[in-house]
Amino acid sequence: MAVLGMAIGLILLVHVVERIDNFIDASIPFSVLGMYYYLQIPFFVSLSVPIAFMIAGVVTISSFIRSKEFLISFALGFSLWKIVRSIIITSLILVPIVFWWNETLVIQTQREILKTENQWLKKHRSRFQNRREDLFFRYPPDLAVVIQRYYMNEKKGENLTIQYFHGKEMIKRIDASKFHWDSLHAHWVLNDFTARELDSGKVNHSKGQSMIFSQSDFLPQNVQEQFYQSSELSAWELRRTIHKMETTGLDTTPFRVGWHFKVAFAFAIFILSVLTIPIVILSSRGNMGIGIGISLLVSFMYIVFVNYGQILGKAHVLPPFYAVWIPNFGFIGAGLFLFYRAKK
Repeated sequence: MAVLGMAIGLILLVHVVERIDNFIDASIPFSVLGMYYYLQIPFFVSLSVPIAFMIAGVVTISSFIRSKEFLISFALGFSLWKIVRSIIITSLILVPIVFWWNETLVIQTQREILKTENQWLKKHRSRFQNRREDLFFRYPPDLAVVIQRYYMNEKKGENLTIQYFHGKEMIKRIDASKFHWDSLHAHWVLNDFTARELDSGKVNHSKGQSMIFSQSDFLPQNVQEQFYQSSELSAWELRRTIHKMETTGLDTTPFRVGWHFKVAFAFAIFILSVLTIPIVILSSRGNMGIGIGISLLVSFMYIVFVNYGQILGKAHVLPPFYAVWIPNFGFIGAGLFLFYRAKK
């Protein structure tokens, strides 16, 4: 618990230092700021648990090595698995708990945080915070809208798809490379668009530089406040969204990548334990500082590979399952190989 508290405190400190200028410029009341960071606690815990558990495991193993308990255990006939199995089994038990935590408390609190940021920090959003990706809107019974990229402050976006249906049959589709909100006339303007319309069994094509699109409940505030990108949907919401999009024939790749990521990343606590423990045994010789440094380096490498896999998946370079799970399988394989080496 002490390690977890230290990890949460460090993440909190970094977060405050990064945003304190924005808080001061926005003149946020202390009551709002206090509630803002109260809502951040589940997210900070989610980030801290894998690292804290891994560091606690490193400290335990390093202390065993320094006190010669490893040598004594081996001399008494204990296998490496019997020595470290409590750490590995505990990490496996924590996987579903971490998944539940991320998909309930973290999702709920992050949505409340988004509302606070929209109200108080709109002018101070970073480029990443201002940008929303992979948005899906369904207006029963006959309209679906998909946005690949949307910039909230500028009220504009890229790669918009609009589909009209008659029952389950699509009768019209509009694709626009760019679009923006016309505040003066209160409608959307689509640029560089292509329209396809089914008429008596024939498909009519048309292209143009600009067209107007209006939908009463598809407004900038809907995009900004009421709907969430794939990373902000729970795993269950993602599954429902994917099913709805598949019935309309839309590309679900970003959403399927997001769903696999949520499941795969829950195993981070187990994967980091499997890989870090044998590395510490083989290289640190009981030096706790070296062990902690190695564990942090492994964590950084894992995050890099997982994020790069998501990029490859969304770019259609790899199928969503392989894009997200290959890093997990690779790190587990490396950990098992190192366990085999450590036994010798």
